[in-house]
Amino acid sequence: MGKIDEAAKRGEDLVVFPEMSLSGYSLIRKQMNQSLRQQLERALEKIRRISGERKIDVIISFPEIGREEVYITAVYIEGGEEVGRHRKVYLADYLHAVEHLHFDPGESFNVFSTRHGRVGLLICEDAWHLSSSIILGQDRPDIIIAPSATSITSLEKLYEIQMRWEVLSRAIAMTQAVYFIYCNQSGEEDKLTFWGGSHVVSPYGEILNRLPSMEEGSGRWDLDMNYVAQCKRALPLVEKEKNTVNLREFGRIVDAGEAE
Repeated sequence: MGKIDEAAKRGEDLVVFPEMSLSGYSLIRKQMNQSLRQQLERALEKIRRISGERKIDVIISFPEIGREEVYITAVYIEGGEEVGRHRKVYLADYLHAVEHLHFDPGESFNVFSTRHGRVGLLICEDAWHLSSSIILGQDRPDIIIAPSATSITSLEKLYEIQMRWEVLSRAIAMTQAVYFIYCNQSGEEDKLTFWGGSHVVSPYGEILNRLPSMEEGSGRWDLDMNYVAQCKRALPLVEKEKNTVNLREFGRIVDAGEAE
């Protein structure tokens, strides 16, 4: 909670935390019980209170524990109230990532209104499926924010993963004419090494700033919503998306797959 207080004292009005930052990333299914659920609810209530008192918005991620399902979830809290929630749709299930063993997938994407403009949330792996950002883009967001817990298996992989995330971030920002915020975990946890490297990309694909790799850090960026509107007018890709064609073609492919 100290990070939120510090950000509020600096005059910031939105603070973003990485994926599963409220609980830690390396949880297994049997740990996600009702006792943990109650702890998380108390922590979220405290964050809502601080958000309202300090007049600072917060994006925080945690395991959302239901009676049977458990989701990797991120919420947007404004003025002490939750105004948006996203459950991770695409679980990481390759290499050393085994989220599919411990979590259930979400089933929707949505954009919601905030005092900073319209915001869409993706969580880590969601961003790698470009249909996710296209769907959000059609709901006219100004900002897409992606809390993440991306890790590496060795330092030799650092340049590759950093390059890939920055290329992806720029592609999402440019094609959807939004600010794209990537907020990644840093440090070590249960034999996983999170590489940091959080960054903000402008609607024209410029990386405005990035945090250091392989160390914890925080940064401050000012976003201009008028600039978003200007970019959407100058490069009207979102406006010209052919949704009827996309729906027809996706339907054709799904139908063909079911017929096989």
